[in-house]
Amino acid sequence: VPAGSPPAALAAPVAPAAEDVNLCEPAAPPAVEPTEAPAAAPAASAPLVLPTWPEPAAQAPQAISFHGGLGIDIFGDGQSPSSMALLDSRPLDAPAAPSGPSLMDLSPADAQAVGAVRSELREHPVLAKVVEAFILDKDHPMNLVAYLKDGGTRPVVLDHLKRMATLQETAQEDLPALVERTFNPNVELLTSSGEDLTRRDGVNRPEQLREDLLASDPQLFSLGQPQTDEEQGCLDAHARRLRTEVLPSLTRELESLLEDLPAAGGFPAVNARAKSASGMADKISRMRAGNDGKAPRPDYCLADMPDAVGGRITVRNAKQLGQVMARLEERFGKDNIYEKDNFYASPKKRGRPYRCITYTVMHQGVPCEVQLTTLNASLAADLWHNTGYKPIHRLPESELGYLANLQTSVTADEHRTLGAGIA
Repeated sequence: VPAGSPPAALAAPVAPAAEDVNLCEPAAPPAVEPTEAPAAAPAASAPLVLPTWPEPAAQAPQAISFHGGLGIDIFGDGQSPSSMALLDSRPLDAPAAPSGPSLMDLSPADAQAVGAVRSELREHPVLAKVVEAFILDKDHPMNLVAYLKDGGTRPVVLDHLKRMATLQETAQEDLPALVERTFNPNVELLTSSGEDLTRRDGVNRPEQLREDLLASDPQLFSLGQPQTDEEQGCLDAHARRLRTEVLPSLTRELESLLEDLPAAGGFPAVNARAKSASGMADKISRMRAGNDGKAPRPDYCLADMPDAVGGRITVRNAKQLGQVMARLEERFGKDNIYEKDNFYASPKKRGRPYRCITYTVMHQGVPCEVQLTTLNASLAADLWHNTGYKPIHRLPESELGYLANLQTSVTADEHRTLGAGIA
């Protein structure tokens, strides 16, 4: 869908947005292995191909009326698919569209997001095209879309997208050399890879976590696919506890790490979710059969699942990311952190475009996955994830190259800033 057509005037109240949004599964090119996302979106049966229209004549953008914020839980259970809407963005004298509703046929939240994208990203047509397609795709929800449909976070996200589009371009093959050239040993974010937390005193901490969980409650944590009513009841009770006790407590704990950080436009932000009983059973089934090209794990059970509860902190910049990383490690302590993977510092990860920091922490006797990311890295990951990493939205090679370079350019910019000590 071309991004150049003028936005329609919008003045409808914001409607609730879809709840489930994909988390930060590593959005790297195909050579990069993905990490498990706290909430996985259903796979597409075939790539989505958007209709194209003749480029419209240049017109002055019309006024857009925005309405107040909308509280959106950007996590969900991924079990509620909905239909895809195709936006009619023709100029008035263009041929009739083969199908698809007009802008006003969309929900008010979708329409306002599309109108804002067309207006604010009109100088970056490839970026606008992809973002608009994401908004219209209801089967593969993204954090990016939730932020754009929320009137409170939309201005900040659009500002970040525009700034990302004007960064100094960096190709993926140039990234490893740039990372090494800008390395600053005085910046903890660049040096704390997490190996000391993942392996302590010769002990593999994830393996130790499995043993500890099985020892603490063998009936619960040895569960695989429930085979009896008793096992199903045990899993259901565990899911209720995660949702009603562990999740609210973890959310408050993560929010407390941000209390004195500068905030604007909804960021820094904390989001969290807990898997349902069916979600946990489904993951156990997939892991036992072999998931994402990985070898089957026939003994996989609840004790092997670090992300039954997942939390995410999204900050405005790399400086805040380093501050939150240090605070989280101090708050939970080494005894309660079983794994850390810092893509900024890991020798195996820092030459790749994707960036975040993931932890496995113990909270209220339950392993929880906590992800830390900058807003730019999160947005760039979303843009690449459903286009290059998983080609749900099929794009020409030139546009794929643009998005790949965009993600790499964001990472390069963060490393330049960190290396200069001015994050």
